[in-house]
Amino acid sequence: MNLYRKIYYPGLIMSALTIQACSHHVSKPLQKIHIDTYKNVKVISVDSASPVRFARHQQPCDCRPTHTSKINAEQYYVTRSNKPLRVIIEIDSVRQTIYISPRSNYGRFLNLKYVFRKRDSLNTCAYKRWIYPRKNFIAISNTGISATPFAPVKPGTVRMTISPGVQIFNVKTDSGRRVSAGIVGAEMGADYFYASNKFLSFTIGAATDVIPLPIDYFGAGYIERSSVIYTSVRNNIMTAHFDIGYGLSLSRLYWTAIPHGDSLLPERRIRTTGLGLSLSAHYQLKRNLRFGIIYQPSLLNISQTNAFSYQDCIGIHATWSFGGRRRK
Repeated sequence: MNLYRKIYYPGLIMSALTIQACSHHVSKPLQKIHIDTYKNVKVISVDSASPVRFARHQQPCDCRPTHTSKINAEQYYVTRSNKPLRVIIEIDSVRQTIYISPRSNYGRFLNLKYVFRKRDSLNTCAYKRWIYPRKNFIAISNTGISATPFAPVKPGTVRMTISPGVQIFNVKTDSGRRVSAGIVGAEMGADYFYASNKFLSFTIGAATDVIPLPIDYFGAGYIERSSVIYTSVRNNIMTAHFDIGYGLSLSRLYWTAIPHGDSLLPERRIRTTGLGLSLSAHYQLKRNLRFGIIYQPSLLNISQTNAFSYQDCIGIHATWSFGGRRRK
């Protein structure tokens, strides 16, 4: 206990100082943003909605483009504000104006140096409350022009996916139900984009709650295990950082009670094949990386006489996508 106290408080202080140092950039009045466009779109100018001079930064709060090696990609330093950022673009010799809206800057709470300062409530420091999206893509569609975090995927594109993660089981046993969780599980599949920001996902996956470590069991009894093998098809809709999917799944659920400590105990098992729903929600962190959850209830039992039997599996995982080849 004395050793714990000696480590706990210094560790807490060091963690706070580390967070403060890592979050220094959230206190600056200028931030860097990226603006990408299609090849036929040119960014003419990016400016601040209300130019202001700060005491620490005696310079006009304008935008300064910096060099980048990407085609039709620019980096700008812009003044943080609660007002939309005006961007003037040119499409086939026609100029148009779009606005990038700011959002609340929750990262400022990580910097303890600025959380407890009274000056943060002053107008000269109000910029800390707002931040513009770091990555912006100027997308053109039938509905108009908008700034999105990622470039829309062209219709006809096929991407392969792999999703390791954690699985939660709610399966039927010979005496009721068993809820468990496992860290061994993965899903593979393919996404087909049939429209801009709309795609069909075809997946196959397997998971178990078996712990891949040597464990000693004492006494006589049973070791219960739950596993699942499934395939699903979902229709998915993407909006900014999020995508939501809905569809059908076919699952093979396994429950096994393995005896130990007594050779006379019989092994007990239940195997069910169920048809049900497949619902998903993901947050897109990067273009090829998403984090999310999949809920797959098995509602129709097609392997036993009792047709309606509820079981479910919930997966929490990260999804990597690769490929991106467009079908001709």
